[in-house]
Amino acid sequence: MKGSLKLLKILQWKQFKGVSGFFFRHPLLFLSAITATGQCLLICDRMFGKSHHKNNKANAFRHALWNMMLMRNAFVVEKNSEKVRSWVKSLTDWHETFSPNPPLARSMDLHNNAAGRQLYLQNFDRNGVKNSQLTQALLPLLKTARKINSTEELHRFPGELIYIKDEK
Repeated sequence: MKGSLKLLKILQWKQFKGVSGFFFRHPLLFLSAITATGQCLLICDRMFGKSHHKNNKANAFRHALWNMMLMRNAFVVEKNSEKVRSWVKSLTDWHETFSPNPPLARSMDLHNNAAGRQLYLQNFDRNGVKNSQLTQALLPLLKTARKINSTEELHRFPGELIYIKDEK
């Protein structure tokens, strides 16, 4: 919860205004998303240090894990899988809109977000899934992540993690 509050403090006014719409429309889903976001960042910091903030494999992992955790937490509040998937997609798409990224990096993030949602729906019950189970399910995709150089390549790797920069 501490990491979740820290995340809210760093939002700029425009971002806060946009994210508040998600809160007022679905307060319980939004609160579950704050928890998932904080947990995801802590896990990725522990696994990758700060390298998951670059456009590399660690970043691809973080985006997919975040979406898996958002799905898991949302299922505690909402039981309909299509509503959960749609809400998580809307939230993460909005995040990519307010987080300015070059087009290829934005496309990469959207692709990895979708891969995480897909992996969750294919492999897990609606709730009761531990963070370690999500992480373990995602590790094989990390090992086989594909490097891309253009948005035209995205369609070649559905359900796979993609990245645009090698580790340094």
